[in-house]
Amino acid sequence: MDSSKKAATFLRRHAEAEENEVVYVLLLNGDLQLLGCCEVSHGSTRATVCEPEQIFRAAIAFGARSVIVAHNHPAGSVQPSLEDISATKRIIECGHLLGVQVDDHIILGSRGTYSSLRDSHGSMFQSSAA
Repeated sequence: MDSSKKAATFLRRHAEAEENEVVYVLLLNGDLQLLGCCEVSHGSTRATVCEPEQIFRAAIAFGARSVIVAHNHPAGSVQPSLEDISATKRIIECGHLLGVQVDDHIILGSRGTYSSLRDSHGSMFQSSAA
């Protein structure tokens, strides 16, 4: 899972049929190999609430060195909201405290579209980069 495209392609199989927002976490080892994929929150058609402890509980259980967080936007837009950006910053900060790197936050839209917060807001990931 060394690129946002690979992660989005993998996650599409899980998220494309969802009518509600769902948050997933890809759990990776030190070589960016996939250890597991967990659904950590299931919300409404417009939002979901996901606390960092839900993400890192899965990461710790799997012994993950890093994670990729993702969620879908059932309406199709891949534009990150201010809440998406704020939540990502908080998740990154929590990852630092726990020693788990946050590699990306991917938003899955309709018809194969996605956006990567690492690609569009890379500076927030700089201190968590290897």
